Amino acid sequence: MMWASDWQVSEKTSAHCDLGYSDADRPEGGKSRFWVAQIPGATVEYTARVPVPEIKVTMIDGRDISEVTNDEVYPGYMETKGDDISDKNLTLHIDLDFELNWQVLNSIEAGLYSQLQSKTRYAFSNSDGSAYQRESKFTFGELGMMGLRDVSINRFLTDINGDFPRKWPHIDVDAVYRILQAADEVYYPAGYSNKILPDLNPRGSSLIDENKYAFYIQANFSGDHWTGNIGSRLVVTDLESKGFPQELLRIEMVDGTSNYQIITGAPTSTTVDQSYVNFLPSANVNFDIFDDVILRIGLAKTMARPSLAQLGVDVNYEVSAGELRLSRTGNPYLNAIESNQFDVSTEWYISDTSFAS
Repeated sequence: MMWASDWQVSEKTSAHCDLGYSDADRPEGGKSRFWVAQIPGATVEYTARVPVPEIKVTMIDGRDISEVTNDEVYPGYMETKGDDISDKNLTLHIDLDFELNWQVLNSIEAGLYSQLQSKTRYAFSNSDGSAYQRESKFTFGELGMMGLRDVSINRFLTDINGDFPRKWPHIDVDAVYRILQAADEVYYPAGYSNKILPDLNPRGSSLIDENKYAFYIQANFSGDHWTGNIGSRLVVTDLESKGFPQELLRIEMVDGTSNYQIITGAPTSTTVDQSYVNFLPSANVNFDIFDDVILRIGLAKTMARPSLAQLGVDVNYEVSAGELRLSRTGNPYLNAIESNQFDVSTEWYISDTSFAS
Protein backbone atom coordinates (compact mmCIF):
# COMPACT_ATOMS: atom_id res chain seq x y z
CA MET A 1 0.00 0.00 0.00
CA MET A 2 1.32 3.45 -0.96
CA TRP A 3 0.38 7.09 -0.36
CA ALA A 4 2.04 9.94 -2.26
CA SER A 5 1.55 13.70 -2.30
CA ASP A 6 3.12 16.82 -3.85
CA TRP A 7 3.11 20.35 -2.42
CA GLN A 8 4.05 23.68 -3.96
CA VAL A 9 5.36 25.27 -0.77
CA SER A 10 6.24 28.58 -2.44
CA GLU A 11 6.94 29.91 -5.89
CA LYS A 12 10.43 28.39 -5.86
CA THR A 13 10.06 25.57 -3.36
CA SER A 14 8.29 22.23 -3.90
CA ALA A 15 7.98 19.07 -1.79
CA HIS A 16 7.11 15.44 -2.43
CA CYS A 17 6.26 12.74 0.11
CA ASP A 18 5.83 8.95 -0.22
CA LEU A 19 4.57 6.70 2.56
CA GLY A 20 4.42 2.96 1.93
CA TYR A 21 3.72 -0.27 3.81
CA SER A 22 3.96 -3.90 2.71
CA ASP A 23 3.32 -7.18 4.49
CA ALA A 24 4.20 -10.52 2.87
CA ASP A 25 3.84 -13.98 4.37
CA ARG A 26 4.95 -17.42 3.18
CA PRO A 27 3.35 -20.04 5.46
CA GLU A 28 5.32 -23.14 4.43
CA GLY A 29 6.08 -24.48 7.91
CA GLY A 30 5.93 -28.27 7.90
CA LYS A 31 4.65 -28.49 4.33
CA SER A 32 7.84 -29.88 2.78
CA ARG A 33 7.76 -33.66 3.15
CA PHE A 34 10.37 -36.22 2.09
CA TRP A 35 8.96 -39.65 2.90
CA VAL A 36 10.46 -42.97 1.86
CA ALA A 37 8.77 -46.38 1.87
CA GLN A 38 10.63 -49.67 2.34
CA ILE A 39 10.22 -52.73 0.11
CA PRO A 40 12.34 -55.55 1.59
CA GLY A 41 14.24 -57.63 -0.97
CA ALA A 42 13.69 -55.27 -3.92
CA THR A 43 16.70 -54.65 -6.18
CA VAL A 44 17.66 -51.79 -8.47
CA GLU A 45 19.68 -52.22 -11.67
CA TYR A 46 21.12 -49.09 -13.29
CA THR A 47 22.83 -49.03 -16.68
CA ALA A 48 24.14 -45.88 -18.33
CA ARG A 49 22.58 -45.48 -21.78
CA VAL A 50 21.97 -42.70 -24.31
CA PRO A 51 19.66 -40.80 -24.41
CA VAL A 52 18.35 -41.98 -21.03
CA PRO A 53 19.75 -44.54 -18.58
CA GLU A 54 18.09 -47.89 -18.04
CA ILE A 55 16.62 -48.40 -14.58
CA LYS A 56 14.96 -51.61 -13.50
CA VAL A 57 13.45 -52.11 -10.03
CA THR A 58 12.49 -55.72 -9.32
CA MET A 59 10.59 -57.26 -6.41
CA ILE A 60 12.05 -60.24 -4.53
CA ASP A 61 9.83 -62.62 -6.55
CA GLY A 62 10.82 -61.09 -9.92
CA ARG A 63 7.83 -58.79 -10.40
CA ASP A 64 8.31 -55.22 -11.62
CA ILE A 65 8.06 -52.38 -9.10
CA SER A 66 4.87 -51.14 -10.80
CA GLU A 67 3.12 -54.27 -9.47
CA VAL A 68 3.90 -53.66 -5.79
CA THR A 69 0.94 -53.72 -3.40
CA ASN A 70 0.24 -52.04 -0.06
CA ASP A 71 0.75 -55.40 1.65
CA GLU A 72 4.44 -55.37 0.65
CA VAL A 73 5.41 -51.82 1.64
CA TYR A 74 6.62 -50.73 5.06
CA PRO A 75 7.03 -47.19 6.42
CA GLY A 76 10.57 -45.83 6.06
CA TYR A 77 12.47 -42.61 6.61
CA MET A 78 10.18 -39.58 6.95
CA GLU A 79 11.38 -35.97 6.97
CA THR A 80 8.86 -33.16 7.45
CA LYS A 81 10.06 -29.57 7.46
CA GLY A 82 9.52 -26.06 6.07
CA ASP A 83 9.59 -22.42 7.18
CA ASP A 84 6.99 -19.80 8.03
CA ILE A 85 8.41 -16.49 6.76
CA SER A 86 6.97 -13.02 7.32
CA ASP A 87 8.28 -9.72 5.86
CA LYS A 88 7.03 -6.30 6.96
CA ASN A 89 8.27 -3.05 5.45
CA LEU A 90 7.41 0.60 6.30
CA THR A 91 9.00 3.40 4.23
CA LEU A 92 8.89 7.22 4.34
CA HIS A 93 10.45 9.40 1.64
CA ILE A 94 10.46 13.24 1.66
CA ASP A 95 12.04 15.31 -1.12
CA LEU A 96 12.48 19.10 -1.21
CA ASP A 97 13.45 21.14 -4.29
CA PHE A 98 14.68 24.74 -3.95
CA GLU A 99 14.89 26.67 -7.24
CA LEU A 100 17.69 29.28 -7.07
CA ASN A 101 19.00 30.25 -10.53
CA TRP A 102 22.12 31.93 -9.08
CA GLN A 103 24.54 32.16 -11.99
CA VAL A 104 25.48 28.51 -12.72
CA LEU A 105 23.71 27.16 -9.61
CA ASN A 106 20.18 26.21 -10.69
CA SER A 107 18.70 24.45 -7.69
CA ILE A 108 19.33 22.49 -4.52
CA GLU A 109 17.60 19.21 -3.69
CA ALA A 110 17.45 17.69 -0.22
CA GLY A 111 15.56 14.82 1.32
CA LEU A 112 15.02 12.28 4.05
CA TYR A 113 14.43 8.55 3.71
CA SER A 114 13.62 5.94 6.32
CA GLN A 115 12.82 2.25 6.06
CA LEU A 116 11.77 0.03 8.96
CA GLN A 117 11.97 -3.60 7.92
CA SER A 118 11.25 -6.77 9.87
CA LYS A 119 11.79 -10.39 8.79
CA THR A 120 10.65 -13.35 10.88
CA ARG A 121 11.57 -16.93 10.05
CA TYR A 122 10.15 -19.84 12.04
CA ALA A 123 11.68 -23.16 10.99
CA PHE A 124 9.82 -26.43 11.49
CA SER A 125 11.05 -30.03 11.38
CA ASN A 126 10.04 -33.39 12.80
CA SER A 127 11.80 -34.81 15.81
CA ASP A 128 12.68 -38.31 14.55
CA GLY A 129 12.70 -39.08 10.83
CA SER A 130 13.96 -42.63 11.47
CA ALA A 131 11.19 -43.54 13.93
CA TYR A 132 9.61 -46.13 11.60
CA GLN A 133 12.71 -46.98 9.61
CA ARG A 134 14.36 -48.67 12.59
CA GLU A 135 11.15 -50.37 13.75
CA SER A 136 9.08 -51.41 10.73
CA LYS A 137 6.42 -53.56 12.37
CA PHE A 138 3.66 -53.49 9.77
CA THR A 139 2.90 -52.91 6.09
CA PHE A 140 0.50 -50.30 4.79
CA GLY A 141 -2.02 -52.99 3.90
CA GLU A 142 -2.01 -54.74 7.27
CA LEU A 143 -4.19 -51.98 8.70
CA GLY A 144 -6.58 -52.20 5.78
CA MET A 145 -5.52 -48.84 4.35
CA MET A 146 -3.99 -47.69 1.07
CA GLY A 147 -0.74 -45.73 1.38
CA LEU A 148 0.30 -46.09 -2.27
CA ARG A 149 -1.26 -44.94 -5.48
CA ASP A 150 -0.12 -45.47 -9.06
CA VAL A 151 1.31 -42.58 -11.00
CA SER A 152 1.51 -42.62 -14.76
CA ILE A 153 1.96 -39.76 -17.21
CA ASN A 154 0.20 -39.92 -20.53
CA ARG A 155 2.67 -40.57 -23.38
CA PHE A 156 5.64 -40.44 -20.95
CA LEU A 157 8.79 -40.74 -23.12
CA THR A 158 6.87 -42.87 -25.63
CA ASP A 159 9.34 -41.94 -28.38
CA ILE A 160 12.34 -43.15 -26.34
CA ASN A 161 13.38 -46.81 -26.39
CA GLY A 162 14.80 -48.31 -23.24
CA ASP A 163 14.09 -50.19 -20.05
CA PHE A 164 12.97 -47.70 -17.43
CA PRO A 165 9.77 -47.26 -15.40
CA ARG A 166 6.78 -45.91 -17.34
CA LYS A 167 4.52 -46.30 -14.35
CA TRP A 168 5.50 -46.23 -10.70
CA PRO A 169 3.96 -46.29 -7.20
CA HIS A 170 3.68 -43.03 -5.30
CA ILE A 171 3.33 -42.49 -1.55
CA ASP A 172 0.07 -40.79 -0.60
CA VAL A 173 1.48 -38.81 2.31
CA ASP A 174 -1.84 -37.93 3.94
CA ALA A 175 -3.04 -41.53 3.70
CA VAL A 176 0.23 -42.82 5.16
CA TYR A 177 -0.08 -40.50 8.14
CA ARG A 178 -3.57 -41.85 8.81
CA ILE A 179 -2.08 -45.35 8.70
CA LEU A 180 0.59 -44.37 11.22
CA GLN A 181 -2.03 -42.87 13.53
CA ALA A 182 -4.00 -46.11 13.29
CA ALA A 183 -0.85 -48.01 14.32
CA ASP A 184 -0.61 -46.07 17.59
CA GLU A 185 -1.53 -48.29 20.53
CA VAL A 186 -1.52 -51.30 18.16
CA TYR A 187 2.14 -51.62 17.18
CA TYR A 188 3.55 -48.60 19.03
CA PRO A 189 2.87 -46.56 22.18
CA ALA A 190 0.16 -43.88 22.10
CA GLY A 191 1.31 -40.75 20.29
CA TYR A 192 4.24 -42.46 18.55
CA SER A 193 3.14 -41.03 15.17
CA ASN A 194 3.80 -37.52 16.53
CA LYS A 195 7.51 -38.19 15.94
CA ILE A 196 7.05 -37.38 12.26
CA LEU A 197 4.91 -34.28 12.78
CA PRO A 198 6.64 -30.90 12.28
CA ASP A 199 7.56 -28.94 15.38
CA LEU A 200 9.27 -25.58 15.88
CA ASN A 201 13.03 -25.82 15.31
CA PRO A 202 14.52 -23.06 17.53
CA ARG A 203 18.05 -23.11 16.13
CA GLY A 204 16.76 -22.65 12.57
CA SER A 205 14.52 -19.69 13.45
CA SER A 206 15.35 -15.98 13.49
CA LEU A 207 13.79 -12.55 14.06
CA ILE A 208 15.51 -9.63 12.33
CA ASP A 209 14.73 -5.89 12.52
CA GLU A 210 16.67 -3.49 10.30
CA ASN A 211 16.05 0.27 10.39
CA LYS A 212 17.63 2.49 7.74
CA TYR A 213 17.76 6.29 7.76
CA ALA A 214 19.26 8.52 5.07
CA PHE A 215 19.69 12.26 4.43
CA TYR A 216 20.85 13.62 1.08
CA ILE A 217 21.62 16.99 -0.46
CA GLN A 218 22.42 17.76 -4.11
CA ALA A 219 23.31 20.95 -5.99
CA ASN A 220 22.43 21.18 -9.70
CA PHE A 221 24.49 23.34 -12.08
CA SER A 222 24.39 24.30 -15.74
CA GLY A 223 26.29 26.57 -18.13
CA ASP A 224 26.93 27.01 -21.83
CA HIS A 225 26.90 23.50 -23.29
CA TRP A 226 27.20 21.67 -19.95
CA THR A 227 25.15 20.48 -16.95
CA GLY A 228 26.14 18.75 -13.73
CA ASN A 229 25.46 18.03 -10.10
CA ILE A 230 27.33 17.30 -6.91
CA GLY A 231 25.89 15.82 -3.75
CA SER A 232 26.23 13.44 -0.85
CA ARG A 233 24.16 11.00 1.14
CA LEU A 234 24.53 10.06 4.81
CA VAL A 235 23.11 6.63 5.65
CA VAL A 236 22.62 5.12 9.12
CA THR A 237 21.75 1.43 9.53
CA ASP A 238 20.57 -0.13 12.82
CA LEU A 239 20.17 -3.91 13.06
CA GLU A 240 18.82 -6.24 15.72
CA SER A 241 19.07 -9.97 15.04
CA LYS A 242 17.57 -12.56 17.40
CA GLY A 243 17.79 -16.33 17.36
CA PHE A 244 17.99 -19.46 19.47
CA PRO A 245 21.18 -21.40 18.62
CA GLN A 246 21.83 -24.81 20.15
CA GLU A 247 25.26 -26.25 20.93
CA LEU A 248 26.15 -29.44 19.06
CA LEU A 249 26.94 -32.09 21.69
CA ARG A 250 27.54 -35.25 19.65
CA ILE A 251 26.56 -37.34 16.61
CA GLU A 252 24.97 -40.75 17.09
CA MET A 253 24.04 -43.58 14.74
CA VAL A 254 20.35 -44.47 14.82
CA ASP A 255 19.99 -48.07 15.95
CA GLY A 256 18.81 -50.45 13.26
CA THR A 257 19.47 -48.00 10.40
CA SER A 258 22.35 -46.50 8.44
CA ASN A 259 21.28 -42.98 9.47
CA TYR A 260 22.83 -40.62 11.99
CA GLN A 261 21.30 -38.06 14.29
CA ILE A 262 22.65 -35.02 16.08
CA ILE A 263 22.30 -34.36 19.80
CA THR A 264 22.17 -30.69 20.79
CA GLY A 265 21.91 -28.68 23.97
CA ALA A 266 18.97 -26.53 24.98
CA PRO A 267 18.14 -23.44 22.86
CA THR A 268 19.88 -20.27 24.03
CA SER A 269 18.26 -16.91 23.32
CA THR A 270 20.80 -14.71 21.50
CA THR A 271 20.49 -11.08 20.38
CA VAL A 272 23.04 -9.19 18.26
CA ASP A 273 22.81 -5.40 17.88
CA GLN A 274 24.74 -3.81 15.03
CA SER A 275 24.93 -0.23 13.72
CA TYR A 276 27.02 1.45 11.02
CA VAL A 277 27.17 4.74 9.09
CA ASN A 278 28.05 5.30 5.42
CA PHE A 279 28.93 8.61 3.75
CA LEU A 280 28.32 8.50 -0.02
CA PRO A 281 29.43 11.49 -2.14
CA SER A 282 28.77 11.72 -5.90
CA ALA A 283 29.35 14.09 -8.83
CA ASN A 284 28.20 14.07 -12.48
CA VAL A 285 28.85 16.37 -15.41
CA ASN A 286 27.58 16.30 -19.02
CA PHE A 287 29.18 18.15 -21.92
CA ASP A 288 27.41 18.91 -25.23
CA ILE A 289 30.31 18.15 -27.56
CA PHE A 290 28.04 18.67 -30.58
CA ASP A 291 24.32 19.21 -30.96
CA ASP A 292 23.82 15.45 -31.12
CA VAL A 293 26.82 14.18 -29.07
CA ILE A 294 27.04 14.23 -25.24
CA LEU A 295 30.02 13.30 -23.07
CA ARG A 296 29.08 12.09 -19.57
CA ILE A 297 31.46 11.76 -16.60
CA GLY A 298 30.42 10.41 -13.22
CA LEU A 299 32.07 9.74 -9.86
CA ALA A 300 30.30 8.11 -6.91
CA LYS A 301 30.71 6.04 -3.78
CA THR A 302 27.94 3.44 -3.50
CA MET A 303 26.90 0.79 -0.99
CA ALA A 304 25.17 -2.59 -1.06
CA ARG A 305 23.71 -4.08 2.11
CA PRO A 306 23.37 -7.79 2.82
CA SER A 307 19.78 -8.99 2.57
CA LEU A 308 17.86 -9.66 5.77
CA ALA A 309 18.01 -13.39 4.96
CA GLN A 310 21.81 -13.14 5.33
CA LEU A 311 21.72 -11.54 8.80
CA GLY A 312 20.19 -14.24 11.01
CA VAL A 313 21.95 -15.97 13.90
CA ASP A 314 20.29 -19.30 13.14
CA VAL A 315 22.44 -22.38 12.61
CA ASN A 316 21.49 -25.71 11.05
CA TYR A 317 23.25 -29.06 11.42
CA GLU A 318 22.88 -31.92 8.99
CA VAL A 319 24.62 -35.27 9.11
CA SER A 320 24.98 -37.91 6.40
CA ALA A 321 27.05 -41.10 6.62
CA GLY A 322 28.58 -39.74 9.83
CA GLU A 323 29.86 -36.51 8.24
CA LEU A 324 28.58 -33.27 9.77
CA ARG A 325 27.48 -30.38 7.57
CA LEU A 326 27.02 -27.05 9.32
CA SER A 327 25.13 -24.29 7.55
CA ARG A 328 24.59 -20.76 8.79
CA THR A 329 21.64 -18.94 7.30
CA GLY A 330 23.30 -15.63 8.10
CA ASN A 331 25.88 -13.54 9.91
CA PRO A 332 24.51 -10.54 11.84
CA TYR A 333 27.96 -8.91 11.88
CA LEU A 334 27.97 -8.33 8.12
CA ASN A 335 28.28 -4.66 7.10
CA ALA A 336 27.40 -3.02 3.82
CA ILE A 337 29.92 -3.24 0.99
CA GLU A 338 31.18 0.12 -0.28
CA SER A 339 32.52 0.69 -3.80
CA ASN A 340 34.06 3.64 -5.63
CA GLN A 341 32.73 4.09 -9.16
CA PHE A 342 34.03 6.11 -12.10
CA ASP A 343 32.13 6.21 -15.38
CA VAL A 344 32.83 7.92 -18.72
CA SER A 345 30.49 7.54 -21.69
CA THR A 346 29.65 9.22 -24.97
CA GLU A 347 26.17 9.26 -26.49
CA TRP A 348 25.42 10.03 -30.13
CA TYR A 349 21.76 10.81 -30.86
CA ILE A 350 21.42 9.72 -34.45
CA SER A 351 17.71 10.63 -34.75
CA ASP A 352 14.65 11.19 -32.60
CA THR A 353 14.20 7.43 -32.22
CA SER A 354 17.74 6.04 -32.11
CA PHE A 355 21.13 6.66 -30.48
CA ALA A 356 24.49 4.97 -29.99
CA SER A 357 26.52 4.90 -26.80
